[in-house]
Amino acid sequence: MEEAGRQCERIAIFDLGSIVAEGSPAELRTQCDARTLEDVFTTATGRELEDEGGGGLRDARARRRLTRRLG
Repeated sequence: MEEAGRQCERIAIFDLGSIVAEGSPAELRTQCDARTLEDVFTTATGRELEDEGGGGLRDARARRRLTRRLG
């Protein structure tokens, strides 16, 4: 999420196939009264990123590190 916040002008947060929030990173943080985009996700979906079961934030970070090393 931090990477998306740095590189994207607009972000859409999906939950179970539906867009639950969209806007610029700053707009989303303001709308959700959140300090980080992870907090925006939690507010918008009612769930933590790690609740995804096998595809959580920790797994995504590990895959990203592996991809960088191999690339």
